[in-house]
Amino acid sequence: MLKMHTLTANDMTAFVTGRCQQNKGYAVLKNLYPQQMALLARDIVSKAEGVFLWVSIVVNELPEYISEGRTMVDLQQTLETLPADTSGLYDATWARIPHHKLPNASVTMQIVKAAHGPLPWFLIWLADESRSATVNIDDFPLDSRPYAQQALSRRLATCTRGILEISSGFKLYVGFTHKTARDWANQPTAWQRLCSSYVSGCSHSPCRP
Repeated sequence: MLKMHTLTANDMTAFVTGRCQQNKGYAVLKNLYPQQMALLARDIVSKAEGVFLWVSIVVNELPEYISEGRTMVDLQQTLETLPADTSGLYDATWARIPHHKLPNASVTMQIVKAAHGPLPWFLIWLADESRSATVNIDDFPLDSRPYAQQALSRRLATCTRGILEISSGFKLYVGFTHKTARDWANQPTAWQRLCSSYVSGCSHSPCRP
């Protein structure tokens, strides 16, 4: 597993708190239960055992738990039930994708995995849009692309729960958030589950690991 030795427990706790503060529901819980919320952040770091990637995955999930209005007991119990290994955590993340979003998530995962490398974000956006409408790239103005990129970024965050993301940098690609995410998708059991989330897509896609 990836261990970020340059990050201390305090660094990771600050990271958890900083990400949670972006959620409006966090302020409500912090005002109601300041000590418990601080303890929750420390418990997340403690369970990670120095694996920053684990912290990062959990923090991507935590804001939604908070937005659902869960109690402190619910949040603590949820943390306790999360798998300690990253592969199990990806399983749990995929299991939380809403049923109506699974077909889109499955097809996008299959496209990215079949490419055996990063794909330009605009190609993924076109593939996604073309499933529900006819898109003529010649009629698509260049100044609209930033909005399409933002839409795709939000879509990946909700449909794949951050397992896929748009990379940062000059060239923007869609790929797995980390090598461990691709390794997880390459597992036969996980890949079969991903493909079976959209049976019709699977019949025309490379669903073998």
